[in-house]
Amino acid sequence: MKGLLVKDIRLMKNQITFMALIIVICGIFLVMGEELSFVTGYLAAILSIMVINTLKYDEFDNGYNFLFTLPVSRRVYVMEKYLFGGIVILLLLITGMILANVAPVIQPEVYQRIQMSEIMITMLLIAVIIQSVTIPLQLQFGSEKSRMALGVLIAGVFIAVTVMQKALPSLGAEFTSAFSFMDRVQPRLLLAGACGAMLILLAVSCAVSVQIMKKKQF
Repeated sequence: MKGLLVKDIRLMKNQITFMALIIVICGIFLVMGEELSFVTGYLAAILSIMVINTLKYDEFDNGYNFLFTLPVSRRVYVMEKYLFGGIVILLLLITGMILANVAPVIQPEVYQRIQMSEIMITMLLIAVIIQSVTIPLQLQFGSEKSRMALGVLIAGVFIAVTVMQKALPSLGAEFTSAFSFMDRVQPRLLLAGACGAMLILLAVSCAVSVQIMKKKQF
């Protein structure tokens, strides 16, 4: 697993110029006074997609056929991808904390009150959902078909949310009131609960990905 992890880190290192550009863009967003949750969410989405890109590099030019001639099992291969994704998520959380402390210096009138728990939850939610959904799709369908499957999934979620927005008022309940209890929960407990839920989601996604990889023919 260590060799696979080093490989993926070096793949990310080759994209250092792109990552520097993303940091510059985030800095521009802060100067413009954009919502900090949007800036950190954008960063989480971009870096999570870069994690998925390591799968595409492995698949390219029959890479799997060569990779599994090495002493690497399919289970270990999948677990390494989630470990690598976890490392990226940890770096994202550290980056989010740094941005939360830098933002008030750049725009003190805009970023006076920053809810750290909200920023952390936003980054966790975006990064974990992208990774936990896209990795199994990528393994199952490959690079091209996974894009179509992800598009269908996003469309389905959008339709479901739209239906809920229209259905709840007709039942005498507002859409936002369903989550009003979250306002009464302490931020630390909310963050802890979000971390627990995200870990469960990643564990389920990893188990599904292992089964997909075991059945995959090259």
